[in-house]
Amino acid sequence: MLESTKEAVKAMGLDIEVGYVTDMEEITKYGVMSMPVLVVNEKVASMAKVLKAAEVEKLLRKYE
Repeated sequence: MLESTKEAVKAMGLDIEVGYVTDMEEITKYGVMSMPVLVVNEKVASMAKVLKAAEVEKLLRKYE
């Protein structure tokens, strides 16, 4: 999902940092139990689903 997210960010022309977190302590701060997770502006946008770039882009547009 990392690559899909990077692809969506690039397609949208956004200048934002895309991070990849593996620290379980950090992940549990968001109250999630299933991965992968997409977090946008400190809010869980998607959980337990591997998204394609178009799906990530659709979610990101909700946070513009």
